[in-house]
Amino acid sequence: MALPFVAMAEDQKTSDEDQINWTKEKQFWSFQPPMAQARPAVKNKRWPSQRLDYFILARLEQKNLSPSMEADRRTLIRRVTFDLTGLPPTPPEVRAFLSDRRPNAYPKLPLVRYAEDQAHQVGSDSTMFYPNAYRYREWVIDAFNRDLPYDQFIRLQLAADRYRPSKESSPGPSKEENSSGATNDAPVLGGAEGGSNDLAALGFIGLGPKYYNRGRLEVQADEWEDRVDTVGRAMLGLTVACARCHDHKFDPITMRDYYALAGVFASTKMVNKTADGKIIEGKVNADKMPPNTFHMVEDG
Repeated sequence: MALPFVAMAEDQKTSDEDQINWTKEKQFWSFQPPMAQARPAVKNKRWPSQRLDYFILARLEQKNLSPSMEADRRTLIRRVTFDLTGLPPTPPEVRAFLSDRRPNAYPKLPLVRYAEDQAHQVGSDSTMFYPNAYRYREWVIDAFNRDLPYDQFIRLQLAADRYRPSKESSPGPSKEENSSGATNDAPVLGGAEGGSNDLAALGFIGLGPKYYNRGRLEVQADEWEDRVDTVGRAMLGLTVACARCHDHKFDPITMRDYYALAGVFASTKMVNKTADGKIIEGKVNADKMPPNTFHMVEDG
């Protein structure tokens, strides 16, 4: 038997003061576009070696603090290596760095795959694996190495299949798909290199969790939530997924905002797709997945 409805007393009802002022909240500093700041004046003009140092030193001097002493090179390589790999540098790496006296001689550290595993396997079922997940990792590394502009870095991870690089542009009106999966009248990603290899960027979302019973709507909704949460945290710095059940309690994100974004992902599908555009249908064991397969999300 259901509990009887009890009307809320007048003094218990939500007042206007308890409502979120969305206009005011959106004025918070983190939602404002960054503005160029004048370089602050500092007393110790010998310490800064780059523009950012002036801002750090100005705040230190404001607190009557002084910068720490510069670390010696042996300490530096240990700090950098631990930060980037979680492991100490090898003796050859230490010797190579100590003998390189260039001012910008930071170590070229090996790209170790530390703590990568397949912990999500259940029994002998490997159809839920992402055997080519490393392709996304390598794409990110390559993007940094070729100094890919940040706006393109974001666009490709969200919609690489909907863009085509400049070198694949076609002057005609044809809508024939190119090797990246985008039609020839799709937006040109100015200055981008690659093409079909950029499909690996879609692993940003395509490598998300896959649940059993994926045909059920509530299971699909959980997958959409993960994608909303991933994009919100990584690219907006916000926990947007909190608004799945209620307006966000700390940030100006409403349930309407959440479901607008979740609706975008509701019109996508997770696929395994080769570089030539072929979709690998059905469940495939990891050891039988073609080596040139990308794990991605696309319109569908």
